[in-house]
Amino acid sequence: MNMSSLDQSLDQCQKHSKTIQRYFPPFRKMATNGWNLARMCQVAKGVSRDLDMAEIFSGRGNIHGAGLALGLKSVAFDKLLDPSMDIMTEQGMAEATRTVARVREGGWCHIAPDCRSFCGLCCANSKRTKANPDGSGDFATEGNIQADRAALLFEFGAQRNVDVTMENPEGNFFWQRKSIVSLLHRLGTTRVKVARCRFQAPGPRYKKIFRIEGLTRHDWIRELQCECKCKQPHESLATVKEVKKADGRIHKQTAGKGRDLKESGAYPYAMASKMVQKWQAAPGSVRFPGSAPAPFGQSELVPASTSSSSWKRKVPASTSSSWKSASDSTGDIAESDCNMNLFKWPRQLSTEASRPKVSSQTKSWQIPLS
Repeated sequence: MNMSSLDQSLDQCQKHSKTIQRYFPPFRKMATNGWNLARMCQVAKGVSRDLDMAEIFSGRGNIHGAGLALGLKSVAFDKLLDPSMDIMTEQGMAEATRTVARVREGGWCHIAPDCRSFCGLCCANSKRTKANPDGSGDFATEGNIQADRAALLFEFGAQRNVDVTMENPEGNFFWQRKSIVSLLHRLGTTRVKVARCRFQAPGPRYKKIFRIEGLTRHDWIRELQCECKCKQPHESLATVKEVKKADGRIHKQTAGKGRDLKESGAYPYAMASKMVQKWQAAPGSVRFPGSAPAPFGQSELVPASTSSSSWKRKVPASTSSSWKSASDSTGDIAESDCNMNLFKWPRQLSTEASRPKVSSQTKSWQIPLS
């Protein structure tokens, strides 16, 4: 090989290296504004693992409600329920950490941070672009902190042998941020897309595609994959109007419909119920107390019903011994940490029922999206 060919090969290697660094940033532990896994482990000491499932950023709380309907011990966590549950505060982050820590092995924790600042319709305020998904300004910074704290809770739950899932709409800048890309690549999560319009729900039919990343036993979330198959038009989530500029040119201005955007972000009850049932059907979930769930450090084969071919799920690297003390700890926590008194138990539902009849009134565990 002559020198010119060698120089060309070196140039290609450098370009390839830069491409890898762009899409897969160097692996690093999640940390944000004084919070990291070590601190969360300290906060979780002495917490009793008495929950089957938890829904963080619960919003309307349909996943939580579907769990209650099956007789599971569940907690919803959202600042709409109580201002002390604001994850942006030190108290709120500590409470969220304790809530995740309470979920027992084989349990499930779903985390869905606010997507408002990551939406393409809010770029004028967030200044987010493909080249700069972090954006700039207070609006974007607040969203970034919340996203990183949600990601910390996600990894914290995974370290404690809990099935964890995290959701945000597909196409949002949330999934393009380097901290999120690095975390998901390092943990080897499973990705699915769920079309909201595939589930019956009162009101308009929105084309909202939820992207769910999960680290779960047997990858049961793969069975949630469903694309939009609607042949009729969907309700628009934005308005477009023509504005005449000073030079006479016509400019199209797009603005989001605030009320519709909020409503489209809420999971239909049928979707939430399906998610709970798929988790419950997976071996090793809390529905099967007789079989001890396998730790995340061991690879498991996916059941035949999940995939046509056998494959192994990627799992995080070895878990440090420091986590064992927190995982095995027992003790009591304040009653204020369990927010069951905020909800009334709905009627018992069969696990085979796709969706209960929807009354004109909001379900007892739901809260309005304001």
